[in-house]
Amino acid sequence: MTTKALRLPHKASDVLSSLPEPPPADAIAAAVRELTALQALDAAEQLTPLGRLLVQLPVEPRLAKLLVLGVAFGAVDETLTIAAALSLRSPFVIPLDAMEARRVAASKERFARGSQSDHLAALHAYQAYFYATPAGVGDRRAELAEARSLSPKVLGEMRALKADLIESLGEAKLLSRRMRSLGAVEARARAPAATSSMAQAAAPSGAAPGGAAAGLGATPELLAALTAVALYPRLAYVADAHGCPRMTSDVIESALIVH
Repeated sequence: MTTKALRLPHKASDVLSSLPEPPPADAIAAAVRELTALQALDAAEQLTPLGRLLVQLPVEPRLAKLLVLGVAFGAVDETLTIAAALSLRSPFVIPLDAMEARRVAASKERFARGSQSDHLAALHAYQAYFYATPAGVGDRRAELAEARSLSPKVLGEMRALKADLIESLGEAKLLSRRMRSLGAVEARARAPAATSSMAQAAAPSGAAPGGAAAGLGATPELLAALTAVALYPRLAYVADAHGCPRMTSDVIESALIVH
């Protein structure tokens, strides 16, 4: 992507093969295929308008596309949180024994709210820690982290990265001036997230509210679609001879484009 941003008239393989230590040819070809699948490169290996936006964001292209889609579909805060989690590591603690592993798995399942999605589990954990739990009195965030196997250090790193990404989105003119701060972006998401998290805490174990009840500005269904398009551009559901869908990543480019 960086090579293409230089607007050199040659193909990526020609430019990179001339380096003192060129990357393997198959790695270059795989990168071109991925960027083309993301619609960041056209058939001539030139940056598309989307590609010119992605190259301005300091994360890998798939996460950059997730952020752009979040802006386009009104899910800025949610996609920022998911991208931050994927750029760092899971906000859940690393278990040291079998008992702790079971606790972590149970916490992830509860935060996933029936979605079976690690991405949504990380999002809901972040929302519960920062939006629904006030800092200070009784150190409730520390209590939540202990009870739900969360890492305050990783959650803090996620928040700092979100602030950096918001600055980059602003420099790319993808956010209005009044939305170019972490406080402004999170304030829009904080009220519904806090209300929902309190309701979720009172709900029976295993309950899986959706839409606004899940505390998201964007529905879980929309977030699942945006995540799939950005992170897995070559993934599709293909119907078999009986009309039943089956999931596959073995998609012939010339036969099918999925978005």
